[in-house]
Amino acid sequence: MLRQARIAGIAVLLAAGLGSGLAAQADAKRPPACITSLIIDRQEDDNGNDAPYLTVNTKFWEVDSLKQDVWHTVFRTVHVGDEVKAWEHDALDPDDSIGRDVVTGFSRGTLTFIGDGAKYRAKYHGGAC
Repeated sequence: MLRQARIAGIAVLLAAGLGSGLAAQADAKRPPACITSLIIDRQEDDNGNDAPYLTVNTKFWEVDSLKQDVWHTVFRTVHVGDEVKAWEHDALDPDDSIGRDVVTGFSRGTLTFIGDGAKYRAKYHGGAC
């Protein structure tokens, strides 16, 4: 009986490992999308410019200082289905989460990030950058 339970446990672990490998392969096959630009509609910092950065699992784009109401070049490839998070870097306090949005379309779209008193938008289109 104990041997059967041990074999069943090993089978569950193997299935979970194979399943996660299949999920990673599926993620790699999702269509690419290019985030082309970002605008700060309302900045988080009261003094000076914001220092935004974007993440999908890890930081993939950042700038030290951006002005409000100006489109800024991003030009980074992500994938349809990715959850993109926008942050604002602060030297004196913890980084601020501005928001998150999901790349949903295969053609063109806009990601909107609202949080901590700020609003950012990023444009994207289908295909790699």
